[in-house]
Amino acid sequence: MVATTINRPKQPLYKNLRKLRRVQKQRRKKNLPFKQSAVQDAEIMPRGMMKKRMTCSKANITLSGKKKRKILNQLRRNQSEKSKMDAASTSTSKAGNKKAKKNVKTDQDVEMADES
Repeated sequence: MVATTINRPKQPLYKNLRKLRRVQKQRRKKNLPFKQSAVQDAEIMPRGMMKKRMTCSKANITLSGKKKRKILNQLRRNQSEKSKMDAASTSTSKAGNKKAKKNVKTDQDVEMADES
């Protein structure tokens, strides 16, 4: 027990040592900085979930396997659609360029014929 003076009664915490240790441990934990762990799957995590993580760094926010699969499939679909659109736009532009080149050559031939 903690030594006290004659005129000073013991504080209730010091009467129960188990309670004292528990309270001291809580105080120590409270003062320790929180270890921030890296966010798993941050590149596919929705904006709302990342916002939650920013407001409360202790929040244990993880994506379930089902949600992760759905998001990955959605990203794959979007990427394939973009590639299809790019392929379609390049094929139409190539065809347009060929026609334009043919017209330019014929115009040059005609101009040369006019000059001579």
